[in-house]
Amino acid sequence: MAGVAEQETGLSHRTPREKLFKVYDEGTHDWVDLPDDIASGKAKVLSLTNTSTLSQARVAFLSDEIKRIGVMLQNADRWPC
Repeated sequence: MAGVAEQETGLSHRTPREKLFKVYDEGTHDWVDLPDDIASGKAKVLSLTNTSTLSQARVAFLSDEIKRIGVMLQNADRWPC
């Protein structure tokens, strides 16, 4: 499976739902949900959006500004300056 670097660069309310919290799988040439491994951030996304599935997390991210900001800030904190 491709790494997070293959994920669409934008993480905002404009990110298409079909690419939100997904990575591009070069083997299948399709966008797939974040895997369960720690590096993917899936558990953190679910925690920050207070949801139990990525489908629910997408809805929360797109409809709740506070949750969206929390996810975006957490994502920004992952990358060193």
